Amino acid sequence: MDTLRKAERFIEKLAIENKAVVVIGNLDWKAKEDMERDKNAKLRHRIHQWSVSTLVKLLEENPVHIAKVSEKGSSSTDPLTRSKVKSYTLMVIRVAVKRVKKVKALKFRLRVAKVSGRILERDVVGAINIGLKHPNPDGGPAALGSTRAHEVWVKL
Repeated sequence: MDTLRKAERFIEKLAIENKAVVVIGNLDWKAKEDMERDKNAKLRHRIHQWSVSTLVKLLEENPVHIAKVSEKGSSSTDPLTRSKVKSYTLMVIRVAVKRVKKVKALKFRLRVAKVSGRILERDVVGAINIGLKHPNPDGGPAALGSTRAHEVWVKL
């Protein structure tokens, strides 16, 4: 709960400072059940551990505007060209992190695709497309693609 409250305060502060709308995917219990059907026990456990619904409830108690949009097809469309992403390839990155007494090796699994000469990561593509589904009051999109890895620009 401590981590959720810190995330909630950070999102609230950012939204209020920038007069922004918080756009989230519309995840309900049925969507969660659909995701865990035919999955292994470890993944089912991770899905049940999700705290997304608790974070949304905490955000709804604050004076920020929250827009829920459908996540359908959000990671299968290139946000800049609107072309279909054919497939994603698994990419593994290994890094060493020095700790007080020892070095720990970390492994990150990314799903990436090359579309129109750009390398796209699946979760970033999904986040941008969810933001694009909720337009600004002037009718323009809320999110723009980034030019750097692991970064999303937001048009306020």
